[in-house]
Amino acid sequence: MHKFYTKKYHNVSLILGVASIFIFSIDLYLNFLNDFLKGFSMSFGFSLTLISLILLNSPKYMKRMEMSEKDERLVMIKDKQLSTAYSFHIFFSAVLTVIFGLNEETYMISVAIASILLVEGLFLFLIGLYYKNKY
Repeated sequence: MHKFYTKKYHNVSLILGVASIFIFSIDLYLNFLNDFLKGFSMSFGFSLTLISLILLNSPKYMKRMEMSEKDERLVMIKDKQLSTAYSFHIFFSAVLTVIFGLNEETYMISVAIASILLVEGLFLFLIGLYYKNKY
């Protein structure tokens, strides 16, 4: 069964945010990150920590998430959505494997991984909309 964003998930994201801020603060003394990673770790850490703290301290949000976690209709929709997207992922990966085997171009692999993620995300979103309207 798929879990929604409950307190456990927000606690984990809070820990990840604090860890990212910790890595940024260590870098201020040791200077081992490049400029991009410095900015990313700082902004990612602060954003994740701030969002997690706000959501964890919002009783309305936590109550709504607990109610949606127990709603059987939403759980069924999410399960159907994920099972359909997983079947699509298997088929799409098999087709891309055959295409890359025929072309033998290595730079296409990184483009394919990015396109798989994009297409999967869009497909998951569209299947979610379909099942929400159907049920």
